[in-house]
Amino acid sequence: MFASAIDAPDHRSFRQDRSHLTAVELARDEPKAGGRRPSTRPAARVDWKLRLVVAGLLVLPLGLGAWQNVMATNHTGYQVIQVSTGDTLWSIAAARYPNDDPRYRVGQILRLNHLSRPDVLPGQELKLPAS
Repeated sequence: MFASAIDAPDHRSFRQDRSHLTAVELARDEPKAGGRRPSTRPAARVDWKLRLVVAGLLVLPLGLGAWQNVMATNHTGYQVIQVSTGDTLWSIAAARYPNDDPRYRVGQILRLNHLSRPDVLPGQELKLPAS
């Protein structure tokens, strides 16, 4: 009625019926030199690439938020002045930003006011970058 342990096949010596496999499949499953079977795990290269993509997707929102803060500060942080007689962009930049290179500040003033030339007229209003 019940099978005894003696009648059960020994699982350690049991071999799967492989008669249905082709020669290529049989060769693929054979151990390589050194007695190791081919790995079924994906290459480690895929693992680090996947981790890099996931990390990038997690960090991307932080970077975009910081970039938006920088852009908002650069576009809204200015003061409007009126040009006086005898003023030049160089003299305005040197007086307003004594610790900075006037060339850099003149370039900023030109860009902020959409000027193509450094010529200014008395009474003209200029936007100056925040210091």
